[in-house]
Amino acid sequence: MPVVAYANGSNGVAAGVAGVFFSILFFLVIFLVITFVSLISIGGTILWIFMLIDCARREFKNSNDKLLWILIIVLAGFIGAVVYYFAVKKKDSDKGKKQKSKSKSKIKRQK
Repeated sequence: MPVVAYANGSNGVAAGVAGVFFSILFFLVIFLVITFVSLISIGGTILWIFMLIDCARREFKNSNDKLLWILIIVLAGFIGAVVYYFAVKKKDSDKGKKQKSKSKSKIKRQK
C-alpha cells in the first residue's frame, strides 16, 4: 500500500468529497445547458414552421414578394423566420390593433 502524505495533514476525505461535489455540479450544469439549447432549438423550429405557413397563406400586393419571403424563410432558417415576423407579421398585427381601436371609437361616437 502506497503512503500518501498530504501537506495540510488531512486524510484526503475532504478532497474526495469536494471532487464528488464538483463532478456532480459539472454534470448538472452540462445537463442544464443541453436542456436549454434543446428547448431553444425546438422553439426556433416551431417558429420557423409557423412563419413559413403564415407566409404561404398570406396575400401579398406583389406575387414576387411571397416567393421572396418563402425563399428567405427557407434558406435563412430561424433568422429568416424572425426577420419575417418583425418585418411582415408584427407590422400587420399592429395595423389590425389600430383598426380595431378606430372601429371601437366610431361605434362609441355613433351611440
